[in-house]
Amino acid sequence: MPPFRYLLLDDESDDETLGLCLDIHGLFVDPPGPELVRITLSGCEPEGVLRDALDSPVPVRLGDVYVDAGDEPGQGWPLRDVTVLGRVDGLADVAVEARLHDFYQPPCCPPNVAEFRLWEDGGSAMGTCSGIDGLFVQRLPAPSGPMTLYGVEPRNKLRRLLGKGTPVPIGRTHVVFLDRQGNHFYPSWYTMLDVRSAVPSKAGDGLVDLVVANGVSDHPPRTARSIWDMWFAGGPREKNLWAGYGLEGREAWLAAALSRPRTGPEQGPGQTFHIDGRFVTDEMGFYCALGEAVNGPGGYFGWNWQAIRDCLSGGFGARPPFTLVWHDSDVARAHLRLEAERAISRRDPFAEWVDLIRAHVTLELA
Repeated sequence: MPPFRYLLLDDESDDETLGLCLDIHGLFVDPPGPELVRITLSGCEPEGVLRDALDSPVPVRLGDVYVDAGDEPGQGWPLRDVTVLGRVDGLADVAVEARLHDFYQPPCCPPNVAEFRLWEDGGSAMGTCSGIDGLFVQRLPAPSGPMTLYGVEPRNKLRRLLGKGTPVPIGRTHVVFLDRQGNHFYPSWYTMLDVRSAVPSKAGDGLVDLVVANGVSDHPPRTARSIWDMWFAGGPREKNLWAGYGLEGREAWLAAALSRPRTGPEQGPGQTFHIDGRFVTDEMGFYCALGEAVNGPGGYFGWNWQAIRDCLSGGFGARPPFTLVWHDSDVARAHLRLEAERAISRRDPFAEWVDLIRAHVTLELA
């Protein structure tokens, strides 16, 4: 019998083990894309790139925009891939098209504020508006599931409840990924384990196959299956295997790298690490390459701005002071400049990365 890939923990009873599982059909699912909405920024007073967009032939893509119900960025809701469609009522109302963030969904009722502030991804002001028609409405979550759990070895509460017959609700369950050695990967996934049927499994004596009504929270996409297969076998053994994936795959790669157990000692100060920049064509690619520069193939060293700051301060494989040598850095510089031009953004992500790293350690661009 092959080794188990998943551990099932009872989230309602201090993570008591519910069982072990050989495989799960329906775990890796391409979720529907973020909802595309058309909204109107009413009473808009544009600034910065939003004003530039209104002075240009529309439509104009702005990239990500943050809507805040306060004076500081980070207190509201992100709108992804915003496109300005044009003015609705002279200079007052602006029609835009955007995709809602998967996790930071706006409430169904607008907050009681006099105005909303609009920000670029980098924090630059884009103006204000008095209302946002079409954003604050009731939205139902997309259905998830079903899943089939193959080769389950039931234990404790799961064994007792299955003994009473199906269907049977088990409750909130933590699904933990395991590698061949049985190491746990965190964070993992949650589901409301609602067993609809249970039959003896062909995978081995004492095992059962379970059909459950629900999927997991935050489904990993289908492309992530090959990545987790790699981690199951012990992880990548050479660098840049992430480079063949698109943005979605690179995000999945970073999720696996983040959750991988860390067993090696932290390297002392004074080290020099080399970033292979040949494939850094987007933000996720930078994080993949940086992680491998410090911690080897499949290594993690941050996957967003705050995480990078934390890692540069020590505790994630390298203790400052140290030196980073970024080879072929012009690849990232060119790709990010082109993306910024397409979005008429005043941000320069490449310069922001350089400034962030140099605020903590030595960086050499090669």
